[in-house]
Amino acid sequence: MSANQGGLGALLAVRREERAQVALAVGAFFCVLFSIFLLRPLRDAAALVGGAENLVYLWAVTLVGTIVASLAFAHATSRLPRRRFFALTFRSVACLWLAFVPAIARAEGELAVFVARSFYVVHAVTNVFLVSIVWALLADSFDSAGARRLFGLVSVGGTLGAIVGSSTTGAVSRWAKSDADPDAERTFALGLVLAAALVLEVAVWFGLALVRRGGAVNAASEQPERSLGGTWSEGLSLVLSRPYLQAVAAFTFLHGVLQSVLALQQNFLAAREFDGSAARAEYFAWTESAVQGTTLFVQLFITSRVMHRFGVGAALLALPAFGVLALSVLGVHAALGLGALGLLTIALVLWKALSHSLMRPARESLFAGLEPRETYKAKSFLDTFAFRGGDVASAWLQGTAALGVVALVALPLACAWGALATWLGRRASGPSNGALSDR
Repeated sequence: MSANQGGLGALLAVRREERAQVALAVGAFFCVLFSIFLLRPLRDAAALVGGAENLVYLWAVTLVGTIVASLAFAHATSRLPRRRFFALTFRSVACLWLAFVPAIARAEGELAVFVARSFYVVHAVTNVFLVSIVWALLADSFDSAGARRLFGLVSVGGTLGAIVGSSTTGAVSRWAKSDADPDAERTFALGLVLAAALVLEVAVWFGLALVRRGGAVNAASEQPERSLGGTWSEGLSLVLSRPYLQAVAAFTFLHGVLQSVLALQQNFLAAREFDGSAARAEYFAWTESAVQGTTLFVQLFITSRVMHRFGVGAALLALPAFGVLALSVLGVHAALGLGALGLLTIALVLWKALSHSLMRPARESLFAGLEPRETYKAKSFLDTFAFRGGDVASAWLQGTAALGVVALVALPLACAWGALATWLGRRASGPSNGALSDR
């Protein structure tokens, strides 16, 4: 594929023998992100039930939940074949979501607040694992060169799923907000949870079909029914023993910190601006639709060009560079006479679009060609604990401080993040994956 081709060119350049493999990968990613983003606006609205000031505590509980889930994840990967592990994890998450159906249907008063907060934590923990596992499955199914050539295209499938999911929620929440029936919001929530669980099962079938095709290129993938072995703490041990993985961990942590700076401020402002769960869910849904629409444009016309012409380093650096610019403007927004919520919403839309379309495929390509235990165990630790740790660190440090103050304080972190992205990009662009030299 030419360096000048974008995502549309990548679609035309897929080799004949790769078409079924790519179609299954796109289908699995579409269904996973459809399920997540169908519920994400509902989750974000649930976080504001009882007051936005409680988000700091919710994120702390989410981190604890992530640690517990990470231990269970590590134990399962050590004992179960990857095919069974993948299916069991996805179906367990669907059952967890469905467990909220009777609670949503019956809860009132303080119990309803507890249910809303519990749903936020469960979704926040499980959605990170779902995305991490599906990317691990993809990294295990393509070699390093194939990942750099095709991950941008596969990401388009996920983006389309996110667009359809968040747009569906936005449309349904608008109906629930305008319906005179007092139970309309409850019916709206029940329907979304049921639909998300069903589509997640479809993702399982796509993923299992991808495994059955034998698309994985590393030696371990030739025996897909073998477990990875090892211990529950091996993911942490691998990170501590590999400087390359430590750098990826620091990169992931800073990503979590800076994204949480913007996300927490958005929640504070949205809680003051909108009344009622349906109105807030509609705002978050259409914000996510804007994110995914922008993401799709970048994936189709920019991602492959950047990855092939300028390399992984440029794709990794794009988000930190934007972060420096956005935080600088947000830090002085009051002096410029710009509205806080509108400006922050635009910044978050562009931030998340660049995160999904450029930074994430580039970061995931760093794991292509590694050993399965690094792809699944170390990557799981990085995608969950490191990212959620950044969430909590950011929440506790900024507290309820004003947007301008928080943005200027976070600015040096964005600069450090950019320097780390440059270093990782140089390692990844070497004669082999940078991680190999750590061994």
